[in-house]
Amino acid sequence: MTLLLVMLTSGSLWAICGQAVFRAFGYEFFTTWFPAFLERGHGVKVVSAGMLTMIPLVGVGLGSLFGGFVVDAMLTATGNKWLSRSGTAAGALSLCALCTLAAVYARNPLLAVTVISVGSFFSGLASPATWAAAMDISGNYTAVVAAIMNMSGTIGAFACPIVLGYLFSYIEQSAADWNLVLYLFVGIYFTGALCWLVLNPNQSAVERPTNVRPQTFKSDK
Repeated sequence: MTLLLVMLTSGSLWAICGQAVFRAFGYEFFTTWFPAFLERGHGVKVVSAGMLTMIPLVGVGLGSLFGGFVVDAMLTATGNKWLSRSGTAAGALSLCALCTLAAVYARNPLLAVTVISVGSFFSGLASPATWAAAMDISGNYTAVVAAIMNMSGTIGAFACPIVLGYLFSYIEQSAADWNLVLYLFVGIYFTGALCWLVLNPNQSAVERPTNVRPQTFKSDK
């Protein structure tokens, strides 16, 4: 019961679960509605849209591979876990959001996909920091915390296609700008970055903080 209470009151645990929700929400765009967005928003043909959809997914994969080196190099260079984990992930997701915003102004479909794919690279780059931070805050309960974080991510993955379905219907019915889809993901990625600013990898999410008084010694004299 004590462990559960500590976890429920841990800001870092809520933050790591929150970023998992938003990152998963962003990823599911590419595996669900992204081809339809290219078709309807940029006039790309079905086959071409399917081919172009692979590029952001490659970006996520490459970012995930490269992110491990970044996290380790940052920790080695600075000795600072917050910069290595939270700083890296917050910066990466912020850059992802900015790339997504830049794609709004790309009129050429290939250019838009390229800019979005650069953003997906940064989104993937945040992935290794996620698992490193999960281990940092959980100690002997890494499996439990990682499972909670992973389960939280499924909430975002489940919600993404539903939210986009409603948004696509709204755009089609109201003749609104298709860039509303990109604006949504700009907000999603920036919110994920904010979660990382709350997360403190130096503070356990499974143990109560203890205030240890400095020990004093009596003089023999």
